[in-house]
Amino acid sequence: MSNIFDAYDTEFNDLNRDISKSIGILRTSDTNQDIQSRQIDGLISQASDLLKQMEVELRSLDSATRKALTKKVSSYKTVLNSLKSDYNSIREQSDKSTLMGGKSGEQRQRLLDTNEK
Repeated sequence: MSNIFDAYDTEFNDLNRDISKSIGILRTSDTNQDIQSRQIDGLISQASDLLKQMEVELRSLDSATRKALTKKVSSYKTVLNSLKSDYNSIREQSDKSTLMGGKSGEQRQRLLDTNEK
C-alpha cells in the first residue's frame, strides 16, 4: 500500500469511530440534538470526501494493488452508507417525536383511545 493510502485508511477509521460515537450520543440524548446533528453531518461529509480522495489515489497505483484496495474502498462505502442510514433513521424518529410534541408512547395511546370513542 502507498503511504498516503495508509494515512487515508487511518483517517477513515477515525472518522468512522467518531461518527458512530456521535450517533450513539444522539440516540441517547435529548439535549443539543441540533448541535450533534450538525457535527454528524460534517463528519459524514468529511468521510465522503475522503473516500473520493481514496478513489483518486487508487488510479495512480499498479493494477494488483488497485484491485485489492478497490475492495477496501467499496467496503468503506458500505460502512459509510450504513452509518448514514442509522443517522437518518434517528433523525426521522426525532422529527416525529418533535411533531408529536414529545409525548410518550403511553400519552399518545391515551390520546388515540380518546379520539376513537
